[in-house]
Amino acid sequence: MFPKSTHATFASKMFRNLSSHPRLEKTKFSETDFTISHYAGKVTYQTDSFLEKNRDYIVAEHCNLLSSSRCSLVSGLFSSLPEESLRSSYKFSSVASRFKQQLQALMETLSSTEPHYGVLEAVRISLAGYPTRRTYAEFVDRFGVLVPELMFGSHDERALTEAVLEKMKLDNFQLGRNKVFLRAGQIAILDVRRAEVLDNAARRIQSCFRTFAARKEFVKTKKASISLQAYCRGCFARKMYKIRRETAAAIILQKYARRLLLQRNYHEACSAALLIQSCIRGFIARRYFSAIREQKAALVIQSFWRKRKVAMLFQHYKQATIAIQCAWRQKLARRELRKLRMTANEAGALREAKNKLEKKLDDLTLRLTLERRMRAAGEETKLVEISKRDKIIETLSAECAAAKLSARSEHDKNLILQRQLDDSLREISMLRSNKILKAEEENENSNLKNIVESLSEKNSLLENELSTARKNSDDTMEKLKDVEGKCTRLQQNLDKLQEKLTNLENENHVLRQKAFSITPKPLPELTDLFP
Repeated sequence: MFPKSTHATFASKMFRNLSSHPRLEKTKFSETDFTISHYAGKVTYQTDSFLEKNRDYIVAEHCNLLSSSRCSLVSGLFSSLPEESLRSSYKFSSVASRFKQQLQALMETLSSTEPHYGVLEAVRISLAGYPTRRTYAEFVDRFGVLVPELMFGSHDERALTEAVLEKMKLDNFQLGRNKVFLRAGQIAILDVRRAEVLDNAARRIQSCFRTFAARKEFVKTKKASISLQAYCRGCFARKMYKIRRETAAAIILQKYARRLLLQRNYHEACSAALLIQSCIRGFIARRYFSAIREQKAALVIQSFWRKRKVAMLFQHYKQATIAIQCAWRQKLARRELRKLRMTANEAGALREAKNKLEKKLDDLTLRLTLERRMRAAGEETKLVEISKRDKIIETLSAECAAAKLSARSEHDKNLILQRQLDDSLREISMLRSNKILKAEEENENSNLKNIVESLSEKNSLLENELSTARKNSDDTMEKLKDVEGKCTRLQQNLDKLQEKLTNLENENHVLRQKAFSITPKPLPELTDLFP
């Protein structure tokens, strides 16, 4: 490729371009030689005949043969060649042809010379005897490896030599004083056996060394894999521990959060239930108290009415008896008057009649005093009954006032519930505003939703309680109206009773006047009238 290049330029270019390579060295006494450090050792190369030895000309006949090939690839490779490579095959000499020529020249020189027979005879004599001669030390040093079991036990070189030859089953030998003599070919057998032993030993050493190297590499790899596995397992275990710790922490946080939410909901539910229960129990107690009060009032009214009815019947019967007694006494007095008129002429009879009349007059006065006392006692009982009725009316008015106060307290409770409802609505509005401001935080959003739902439920409960309280207040107002109506009726009945009492007093006064206006007549004994 480079027509003007020589071995010197090749060496200079190589030293210039590859001087820093660790395996290239320059010799001391030549500028064209170089040394390369192979795996087995250093080798020195001479560049004097590189060009002549490495020229490889292409034979024209070969090129023509390959270009005429039917294969397009082969014919394409040898279609056009440079002119320098297309030289005649007669001018080209290959390595094989040159070796052949050298052999022919050697044979010609051998055939042209004559052998020296004295040397040949000596060679034949040496071949016929014991040509191989070795000292015992050399023989043991070279072939002692064939009997390693005897090398460490004995130090007699002749005995070791004889043992080696006997072990190899060789007969063509002689033992001298300092040397061993062997026929031709015996040493080769020993060398072959020695080579076999050394090869086996080398194989064993190589196998042991390879085993040691493989084991060492295996142990190293095993340790590395164990350390790598331990590190990987440690990383995995730390990662799993971290994940489990995070999950455990998340579970604990969720547990406490849920517990707080459930406690809050439970407390709210308990407070709402207690409020509802208190309201319901208060309503039931008020209704029961009002029923008991109405029942007591009805019993009192019934008792007073029955007492009044019995008293009226007693007064009616008393007045009837008095009227009958008066009529009967008038009749008797008339009879006596007739008798007195008939016996008026008689003075003694008149005197007796006068005495009798005086007695009867005393009896009548006594009777009148008794009647007056009885009427005074009746009037006192009437006054006591009127005072009792006044007390009952006062108790009823007090109960009405208490009912009004309870209604006012219920109204105040309703106002408090309304205020709580307004506060809850404000809290709901505040929570909704916080919900709008904190829309990005999903967990707090869910909590706020739960709180809003609970507050809405509380709101609904408060609204229900407000509605029930309003209904209760309406019921209490209706009851108060009924009680006021009853009070007005009782007042009207009391007025009517007072009017009747005044009428009875007037009638009693009239009857008294009539009784005093009637002339006295002899009356029957009191035992006859009042048994």
